[in-house]
Amino acid sequence: MSSGEVLNRLITVFSLISFILVLIPLPFHIKMKNTPSCIYIFWVALASFNQFINAIIWNGNTVDWAPVWCDISSRIIIAVNVALPAAALCVMRHFHNILTLRASQRSNAQKRREFYVNLAIGVGLPILSLPSYYIVQVCRYAIFENIGCLNATTNAALAVPFQAAWPLCIGVATSVYCVLIMRTCANNYAEVRQYLHMASTKQYIRLTVLAILSIFATVPLSLLIIISDLAPQNLRPWLGWAVEHSEWEVIMVASYAQWGARWLLQASRWFNTLCAFSFFAFFGFADEVWAGYGRAFRAASRKVLSWASWVRGKFSKPKLAEHSALIQSDKGPSDLPIYHSSQATQHNLASAFSLDASFVSFDSAFSLEEKYPWVANSSIGTLPASPLSLHEYSVPRGVPSHTATYHLVSPEDSMQAF
Repeated sequence: MSSGEVLNRLITVFSLISFILVLIPLPFHIKMKNTPSCIYIFWVALASFNQFINAIIWNGNTVDWAPVWCDISSRIIIAVNVALPAAALCVMRHFHNILTLRASQRSNAQKRREFYVNLAIGVGLPILSLPSYYIVQVCRYAIFENIGCLNATTNAALAVPFQAAWPLCIGVATSVYCVLIMRTCANNYAEVRQYLHMASTKQYIRLTVLAILSIFATVPLSLLIIISDLAPQNLRPWLGWAVEHSEWEVIMVASYAQWGARWLLQASRWFNTLCAFSFFAFFGFADEVWAGYGRAFRAASRKVLSWASWVRGKFSKPKLAEHSALIQSDKGPSDLPIYHSSQATQHNLASAFSLDASFVSFDSAFSLEEKYPWVANSSIGTLPASPLSLHEYSVPRGVPSHTATYHLVSPEDSMQAF
């Protein structure tokens, strides 16, 4: 396995992790109506997912598998290059308004206007960069091995103001807000801490470090890209609309051996992962977010336990349900129903000497002696002194005639048996 394949697999794994991590604090920011953070989460998640898909499809090949996807993916890359600095600018503006106590004094109309301003910066500017990219676009897209779909921009000097200058201008504005945030934290520490009800200085340290990272992640990187584009060997004049778009359907292809030595292109592949991990480090460990983690974990635990109980009841051996049935005996009197229960009974000493089936009469208008004269009226099971003969018992009742032996049991004898 070559070093390029190993590196591409690492980028694939980290892109997926970045996509998951940056979405974890999203429910909390939606609940708090934190528009700048939601915009930042959306663009970082979209960039990570796009990079994850491209790294899987074009791992070790440059085949044009999905032309429509490449059209969409290359536009996503152009928009993300502008969207991430723009979303960082929205976040810094929001922090600055909080630290200067302006957010608490706004009316509903001012809050709506601030919402539209954030949308214009975080969503409008990336969309506006797409038409400007079309001016310096030479073909539909390019395919780089292991990277996947990329934008195909001309190396003319006109590409600098129409594409490379966007992140630099937005980064400069973000740096201004970052400096103001650090200045406010240094001068108004006590007032801002009392307003935000902070128990420690950890959140101030997080804001300061985030501001510093925003400065160094946007301005120097944008300057480095511009300087690389303005190199004499990479610069040529713009030859006009017809010449620049003459090979529109020709797809540019580059193997890993052709672009692998370009360290700036290699470093740009880790930019989305760096943004995702930085955002989660600053916003994923807040006290409110930890409380949301606890609630989500408890809700998920209840769901899992409920599902496990359902599965255990579904696939476990069902218990023998108690049921009763009226069974007609073909060997006893045909008009006597017999109650039979399949439930196991607890036997004691007295039940060991009793019958398992009992004869029940449905006609309560006749007494036991009148309806069944052969049954004794004693409660302890004694037979009458003059029982019916075998012929009188068996012929009317349909009982098969066979020799039977009867024993007269007196109450004294039955009591002696215990």
